[in-house]
Amino acid sequence: MPVRSMLRLAMLATILALATGPGWAQDGDIAISAVAYSPIPDQATIRVETHGTSELDDRTKRAALDVLQGQGYLAQDDAPFVLALTTTRFGGASDQPLLGQFEASESGAEIQFNIWSTQQDSLMERHRVVGSDETQVRIDMSLYDRATGRYAWRGTAAAVTTPAGADATVAPMVERLLGFLGQTANEGTAP
Repeated sequence: MPVRSMLRLAMLATILALATGPGWAQDGDIAISAVAYSPIPDQATIRVETHGTSELDDRTKRAALDVLQGQGYLAQDDAPFVLALTTTRFGGASDQPLLGQFEASESGAEIQFNIWSTQQDSLMERHRVVGSDETQVRIDMSLYDRATGRYAWRGTAAAVTTPAGADATVAPMVERLLGFLGQTANEGTAP
């Protein structure tokens, strides 16, 4: 099985385990679920990496680095602990384009681009698919020991906001979630 598929399955298993696991701790509009598996040393050195390439993932990574530094942790690329994170946005308006497709077979490769269309997204006109006026932002984090590959802690933060407020919601979510680093949260309900 390809590594990328294994990572996706691991993230899905994490989400399902946290959603059915110990519960949620609610703070205002941010719900937190966290599970501690083993102790994390004080002032541990941690590498922060994302499993996505979105602007929200980048914003989450920057916020995580700031929070960890504020809590006395060191951030280095060759650290013994790795904090892997993914940020996902559900619902709300979406203007992600479907501009073309790529097909390859034994007879060759074919690329098709939609230059202009009144029925679907195209290079000249992007159609917005409008959902509700709310967006749920979800941040999943997993801290594991690089040497053993075993998880030390996993956590999820979820918040409901307006589509325009999703970017501003990330920093408070990261701060609240990493406040539970090394701990298990067992209260409340998810939004």
